[in-house]
Amino acid sequence: MAESVNKDLASLGLKRIDQPPAFSQYLKSVWKSREFILRYGIAKIKGGAAENNLGLIWEVLDPLLLSLAYYFVFGLILGTERDSSNFPMFLIAGVMTWKLFQSTLINTAKSLSRNREQNIVHASSIPQLAIPIATAVQWSIKSIPVMLLLYPASLLLGAPISAKWIYLPVVFALTSFSAFSLGLIFVRLISRIPDLMNLIQVTMRMMFFMTGVFFSVNIRFESAPDWVQTIVLHNPSAVLLNLCRSIFLNDIPIETSQIIWVIGFSLAIFIIGSFNFWRDERKHG
Repeated sequence: MAESVNKDLASLGLKRIDQPPAFSQYLKSVWKSREFILRYGIAKIKGGAAENNLGLIWEVLDPLLLSLAYYFVFGLILGTERDSSNFPMFLIAGVMTWKLFQSTLINTAKSLSRNREQNIVHASSIPQLAIPIATAVQWSIKSIPVMLLLYPASLLLGAPISAKWIYLPVVFALTSFSAFSLGLIFVRLISRIPDLMNLIQVTMRMMFFMTGVFFSVNIRFESAPDWVQTIVLHNPSAVLLNLCRSIFLNDIPIETSQIIWVIGFSLAIFIIGSFNFWRDERKHG
């Protein structure tokens, strides 16, 4: 009976309102929302900047102050400055890349947990996936001054000028996309079970100490079992940190296989997350 009704509706060019569009059509609707995504991301930046007297200047000051603190605590006291011939540049590149990765992942994961965002998608035809994307765009734009700061910092700290500098925007874009893709996996769960956000934040703290923000994973895990080295060296955030550092420092090894792995992993996670959004569009929130 239901099948015959659906066929009759299809013959008239109609479809059930609770039936989601095809996955390709859903992605097209997200693309059509690109103006909203950009405007919403910029509006969030302006709103956040208005809360501080220095505004967006804190986006640069924060990683610089963190780098200074990590230099004294880990570099000088714990001796990790021996992990690189130019430890200050090694540390700054790592801190700024990690800050983008962590901020994008966490804020993407909780982007639909607030009533304001849920009201936007419920009161409009905007696909729900547009909100997490706008959040990732927000933090990507905020990272631009930080990314540009790495160029004068490298000159001041004696890093050699290299043609590899042109790859920095690509590395930051890949970092943002990887973090966004991971955050996308948790968005729907956190909107339903907010307590999961606490677990993700604890996990991110653990990743901070395993990623090599203030030490070299290649050196520190050199004597670890092979399976441990495989996990650590293919940790997406650790690969991204080393990829950024390799642009400015010649003594940071990076393998093509690691880059391919991060790109493939991020694409796979993005597809899974987008597919789940598409499948659950009518039931979310």
